Amino acid sequence: MPKLANRQEKERLKETSLYRECLIEESNIDESSRTVELSFSSEAIVIRKGWFSSWREVLGHDEDNVDLTRINEMGVLLWNHRSDVPIGAIESAWHDKNDRKCRAKVCFDDDEESEKIFRKVVNNTLKGVSVGYRVTNWEIVDEGGTSTCGRFTGPCEIARKWEPLEISIVSVPADATVGVGRSLDEEGDNAMPKPNERADVVERVSPEDIDRVTRDERVRTAEILAMGQRFEMDLSEHIRSGDSVEMVRKIVMDKLAEERKAVTPAVVTLDEKEKFRAAAQDALCIRGGVKFESDLAPGAKELRSFSLRELAREALARAGESTKGDMMEMIGRALTTSDLPVILGNTANLSLMEGWENEEETWPVWVDDTGVVSDFKIHTAARVGELSELDEIPEGGEYRYGERAETFEQYQVAKFGKLFAVTREAIVNDDIAALTDIPRQMGESARRKLGDIAYTALTSNPKMGDGKTLFHLDHGNLMTAATISFTNFETTIEALGLAIAAMKGQKDVGGKQSLNIRPTFFIAPVALEATARRFFAQEQSPMTITLDTGASVAMGNGANPYAKDYFTLVFDPRLDDASANAWYLAARKGKSVRMYFLNGVKAPYLEQRYGWSVDGTEYKVRIEAGAKAVDWRGLVKNPGA
Repeated sequence: MPKLANRQEKERLKETSLYRECLIEESNIDESSRTVELSFSSEAIVIRKGWFSSWREVLGHDEDNVDLTRINEMGVLLWNHRSDVPIGAIESAWHDKNDRKCRAKVCFDDDEESEKIFRKVVNNTLKGVSVGYRVTNWEIVDEGGTSTCGRFTGPCEIARKWEPLEISIVSVPADATVGVGRSLDEEGDNAMPKPNERADVVERVSPEDIDRVTRDERVRTAEILAMGQRFEMDLSEHIRSGDSVEMVRKIVMDKLAEERKAVTPAVVTLDEKEKFRAAAQDALCIRGGVKFESDLAPGAKELRSFSLRELAREALARAGESTKGDMMEMIGRALTTSDLPVILGNTANLSLMEGWENEEETWPVWVDDTGVVSDFKIHTAARVGELSELDEIPEGGEYRYGERAETFEQYQVAKFGKLFAVTREAIVNDDIAALTDIPRQMGESARRKLGDIAYTALTSNPKMGDGKTLFHLDHGNLMTAATISFTNFETTIEALGLAIAAMKGQKDVGGKQSLNIRPTFFIAPVALEATARRFFAQEQSPMTITLDTGASVAMGNGANPYAKDYFTLVFDPRLDDASANAWYLAARKGKSVRMYFLNGVKAPYLEQRYGWSVDGTEYKVRIEAGAKAVDWRGLVKNPGA
């Protein structure tokens, strides 16, 4: 027998609006009546992706699986699931039990916008139709198991009670098993799955010409729509503009934080659920020592005396659930049927960001952090050279085109993360540190990880696009060993002068022009910090001041040309791990090392789910980043003596 969904799985999937897309065909389009007959659902398997996992989803089409009451009584035809853009009416919807599909007859309105879309459907420009639906009962089929109807082999999740909410014409077609005018006895790759057919074979119903970009777009759209429903926000504009899921999450979190600061009783009235969440979150932050700028939510002071288990009981009571029974069982109910997971997650996220923001790092001083990538592949960037110098044009002479050379550099981002959990035992023991201290430390760790990435790009001396290492004699940026010394003043000035001259004398990619790149940063290990700071703070050589304060000083002998603000000084212990003697000069940001982030998200992200490997709630902290020296001409290394 297949394993039916347990309570936690039901709660995770129930009452969530989902979407499926399919193709429109032109054979059942009646231009005179402006009607289109289409099929909008089938038993084709769709791959759903969540924050932690993916699963195969099937819409059951047995006679008692689908409820068409709502869509027949008040169904509407929309454009791209936008409730503010209705383009027609659903005249009728019915269940085709022979073909195991749902079909509908829709009629387009005759206003300008509807007419524009109808014309594109008629002309076969718009081919996509999508259905939004809600599932209230699932059958979970484990791997190797068979569904109750005998038609599907696990792993998969079958919707046994579901309800279509609306039908939309969309711009991204997907599932070719349904659409307008599909044949009832159609065979081939799009045929319906046979009894006991493996799910991985059924997956072949998707058209072969739907490429990776289309699949990624479908997942992106579904996740953003789900996010908008969860937080009651209209995020359709972000779908149309192509914003990434990570970017939209950040926008949502920023907006929620801003609303929290700006909210006043005279402007916004929060319902009791939101008030309780805000008060409980602030109460936990007080207990865990988490700092925040906004005023305490009303009721927070009263709740701060509550232990975690008392807070779980209060959350259950406010959700109308029973608070009786065994303590561990009660907490388990609170983690699945109340606001407790949201409260714990918000508190953990605030702790994470506090650790992230308060951890001091040196790499942002000199590293360019504007790099953005959209995936984890190796990326290749052309480094275009400067134009050749302007020619003197004699009278009547011809102008010539300038020449530009280019080289290539490769870079890539990686994913970094860690799990932690707030267990039922931690809640029973009122272990507030598990909720605040651990995520705070993970925020600090994420910040440090970026520092590791940035300085590794410097100290690992990686190969560049020309096949030579970053610091190489052929690159003109590896100097003869010399130490930074306060007592050996003139030797230090000479070493700095040679390093500066080497950078200023670098040629363009074509090897024709000197670029006069001025070093901006002096970067060294902590072992050299005291000596270096004394050297750069001294305007005159100690020997000059001691032995000759007259004519010699007047002539400039013994002066320190690099004193005070010539360089921005950077010292980091990671450099000590590589070498306690080596020091570096770097040009302005953008000329040396660049940090890259997946989709431009520069902060760590916290994901949450009800625990599977532990009894409690699991959290995952992740950040995706990489760093690369983009141009050796903006860096000089002296290995030190």
